Amino acid sequence: MNRIGPFLWIVWLTCALAVAARGQDARATLEGRVTDAQGAVVANAAVIVTSDDTRVKQETTTNAQGVWAARFLNPGNYTILVTAPGFKMAERTGINLQVADVKQIDFTLEVGAPDERVVVAAAPLIDTTSATSGTVIEAEAISEMPLLSRIPFLLATLSPGVQAVDQNQNVPFMWSNNAASDLLINGGRGRRSNEFLLDGMPNQTGERVAFIPSTDAVSEFRIMSNAYDAQYGRQAGGTLNVSVKSGTKNYHGNLYYFH
Repeated sequence: MNRIGPFLWIVWLTCALAVAARGQDARATLEGRVTDAQGAVVANAAVIVTSDDTRVKQETTTNAQGVWAARFLNPGNYTILVTAPGFKMAERTGINLQVADVKQIDFTLEVGAPDERVVVAAAPLIDTTSATSGTVIEAEAISEMPLLSRIPFLLATLSPGVQAVDQNQNVPFMWSNNAASDLLINGGRGRRSNEFLLDGMPNQTGERVAFIPSTDAVSEFRIMSNAYDAQYGRQAGGTLNVSVKSGTKNYHGNLYYFH
């Protein structure tokens, strides 16, 4: 019993810390508040967030303060539909989410028949909930920019303040962990000061990136260089937060020739 007791205590403490800890995530969050035309909160309104890319839906309701949130959303394009008894349906289209975004969208419902719909195209949204600064390298840049080595991380040099270390004037091989990790961020701090995340999970062994995903597999990634949230900030340089593609509602594929 004397030996089992401390062991069980360690197991319990480890599980408690694991539950309490907030994981680093590449997925995004949409949140907001629903009110009527007079500014009164609308509780128990139904909120449906639909991915335009996959047609996957996430449903939630507003609380007593009229607040709602949809979490763990893959980067992509979304539509939000809000309904409540005695009000017209409100729909917001053209919402684009990037890696680790937290965007707020508020709705003002109009009195009317529930089968009437008010559709508004969303303007570009600014993340007002996070002080993290950095650059998102989007899918279009990954697929269109010339990248002989096909190491997506090297496109981080498109972000201000990021420099790739010269590899003795050689073109890096696509499996070169050294070249993929040799990025100077935040005043020239080397690879020992950077962190690599893949869909929110640590992706490095020692000071180097562990797995280099194909450029065809990467949806987009964000270089976080300053003012990190509490869930980041282990490093003195920068964090490369990579999101891999999750598929779409349509069949598609890629074909390329590399010599």
